[in-house]
Order: sequence, then C-alpha cells, then structure tokens
Amino acid sequence: MTEGRGVVVDQDIAKRARAHLIRLELFRELLARMYRESIVQYEFSVRLALLFGSVLKVRQAGLSVKVLAEQMCVEEIVTIGRTIVEVVVNAAYLQYAEDIEIDRYLQFDKEFISRQNEFLQLQSGTRPVPGIVQKLKANALRVSMKIMPKDDDPRWSTQSIAQRAAFADKVSESPIMALLVKTLHARGHSASHGTFQSMTPFISALETMVVAETDDRFDELAEALFGVNLSLMTLCLYLNNFLNLDLDEAIHHAARASADDRGSHIH
Repeated sequence: MTEGRGVVVDQDIAKRARAHLIRLELFRELLARMYRESIVQYEFSVRLALLFGSVLKVRQAGLSVKVLAEQMCVEEIVTIGRTIVEVVVNAAYLQYAEDIEIDRYLQFDKEFISRQNEFLQLQSGTRPVPGIVQKLKANALRVSMKIMPKDDDPRWSTQSIAQRAAFADKVSESPIMALLVKTLHARGHSASHGTFQSMTPFISALETMVVAETDDRFDELAEALFGVNLSLMTLCLYLNNFLNLDLDEAIHHAARASADDRGSHIH
C-alpha cells in the first residue's frame, strides 16, 4: 500500500497510473523524433503543415496531461483526451480530404467567430446601426450553411467526426481512429459538458473541499491516462505508416513500458 495524500492507496493501482505516465512521456518523445526526422524530408504543403502542427499540439496536450495527473485532475485529463482525439482524427482526415474541406478548416474560425464577435458587440452597444444586425445575421447564416451542417452542431466539416475517422481509417486501412471516436471521444462528453457523472467526485467532497484520492480515484486516473496514451499511440502508428518511418519497435516499446522503467510524481 502507499499514501495518497492522507489516504492509503493500493500499490498496484498507483503503479498502473505511474506506468501510464511513463508511456505518455515516451510517446511524447517519439512524436518529437518523428517530427524531427520528417520535417526536413518533405516539401512544404498546407496539408503537411496541418499534420506537423497537429503533432506539436498533441505533444503539448500530453504535457498538460502530465501536469494535471500530478494533481489528480481526472476530469480535466478526460476533457483534454477528447480534444486530442479530434486533433488526431482531423490531422489524418485532412491528408486525404478534398480541397474544399481544407478551405473550410482554414476559414472556419475567422469567418464564424469574427461574425459572432461583431454581433455581440452590436448587441451590447446602446445605439446599433440600423439594418446592420439583420445584415450580420444574414451573413452568419450564409457562413453557417456553407461550413456547418446544423446550427446546433457547429463544425468546420460537412462530415461528423465519426465520418472523418471512418474515412481516414478506410484510406489508411486501419480501424483505430473510428474506435477512438466511439470510445474515448464519446466518454469525454461528460467531462467536457459538465454532466452529473463528471460532478459526482466533487459533490462527494463538499465537506473537505478536496476530492479523496481513493483506489477508485486512482483507477479513474489510470483509465483517463490510458485513453490519452491510446490516442498518442494511434497518431504514432499513423505517422509511422504515412511517413514511412519504420519505427514499429519504438512504438511497441513505448506501449509496453512499465512503472519501473522511470520515475514519476504519482504517489
């Protein structure tokens, strides 16, 4: 047994969480290696810029997960894990998608968010310019119809994330990304949107203001870290195949790493 900030925690459970943290760091290092070996070999293109940018974003997200794990912030890790799934799926999808999808991806934030900001500024003003609100609404609707399938489901692509994952899997002959969407992305919904399930640990901590670090909590942490690592491994596998890197053994090594391989800050 080991101490988890005042609570006795089963050593095997804590060890499992430590192992996932070690794998996380190994996958981050592997992504950096893949980036360095590939960035100098390929001519610049928008698609590859999006791919390599996604690699760096996922590495940064992994670092955030590491910091959060040291503070037992399980729900926050699950939320970031959901984002990582989307980044990984989009990175792969955009390598094969039609040019118009690339355009939608590049223009979505600029077009939609700028119009939202303009509309909010006008709504908060005391004297809106006559007719401008209607014009902005019409423009926002035009953009919405162009780049968003439904008003209540804002996204840059005409394809859902499940469809994007299935498309990427079909081209790369791998079912892994669709699996990520069906499991980790779906699981992250609760933490991302603050539903009751994601609130229960905190409701249980109303007296102490601190979520107890019990065996169950360490189990939840290990599961959240496993999900993040699965996404990072998926990206590594995709890059290894797409960029012809021949790093299969390095990927397998990272996936098999144990808690005894390196130190970590998990109790």
